[in-house]
Amino acid sequence: MYARLKFMELMAELNESTFEAFFHRLMSARHPEFLDVRTHGRLGDQGSDGFMLHESKLYACYAPPPQTVSATEIRQKIRSDLAKALAQRADQFDTFVFVRPESLDVLFGRERP
Repeated sequence: MYARLKFMELMAELNESTFEAFFHRLMSARHPEFLDVRTHGRLGDQGSDGFMLHESKLYACYAPPPQTVSATEIRQKIRSDLAKALAQRADQFDTFVFVRPESLDVLFGRERP
């Protein structure tokens, strides 16, 4: 119970850039084959923040400041990242995973975007 509370506290403190870095560290520690994707100038991340190549999974992170984004905006972000990934990386993944902090579920009453 204590570990879960500490984890939730940590998650609440993360912003968009620190959440992505945390996600990269967590996935790399848990899955050595995880490849993190960094933005590269004007190319951006092409709708991807990481890959599990052997599982054909592409991950996209999104962690806007709490109470600054609506469920509609989250849905738009999912669609935008998926469209970019399909346009730029369609042959690299079969599963698209949209990752966001658990604290957003509380904000939106566990509504799924």
